Amino acid sequence: GDFAFELRGCEEPLHLFEIGVDGSGLRQLTDHPQWGDLEPTYCADGSIVFASDRSGRSSECGRFSADHTVVNLYRIDANGGNLRRVNDNKDIDRHPHSLDNGLVAYTRWEYQERHFLEVHSIWTVRPNGTMADALFKQHLRAPFGLRDTRSVPDSPLLVSIATGHHTFAYGPLVLVDPR
Repeated sequence: GDFAFELRGCEEPLHLFEIGVDGSGLRQLTDHPQWGDLEPTYCADGSIVFASDRSGRSSECGRFSADHTVVNLYRIDANGGNLRRVNDNKDIDRHPHSLDNGLVAYTRWEYQERHFLEVHSIWTVRPNGTMADALFKQHLRAPFGLRDTRSVPDSPLLVSIATGHHTFAYGPLVLVDPR
């Protein structure tokens, strides 16, 4: 909300941790004093792709005082080292999930040539940041957003949550056929 920027430097940002299912082996993977890291996904090559506000830019929507920091995708090695930016969207890329085909699906929020509600489409990218491409809903009105896209096992289909603009991930599940 308004003046959230005042929390920077006063509150600990989000960091990525890893822990075994039995509760053992807790280790911290990221540790930046200002930028938050969230929504990690393990990739087939062993790397971890995640969303982060490390871009340091504000979104075009809302008031400047609201500190709507742009979230993009980043990658680290399995040990937390070798941080690299995966993409550089002027708006927001979030909710990455590794697909069975090795790509990472994510929700891209952008205002290029469309109404502000029609901006949450499914994109894919290789974990190394190459071959980013729109997969579905780039210029369709409904649903407003598709989030948390995952592979349907033994199928070319994907499943996603059809949701609204600026909402939590709730809504009907939809099947997407990338073919």
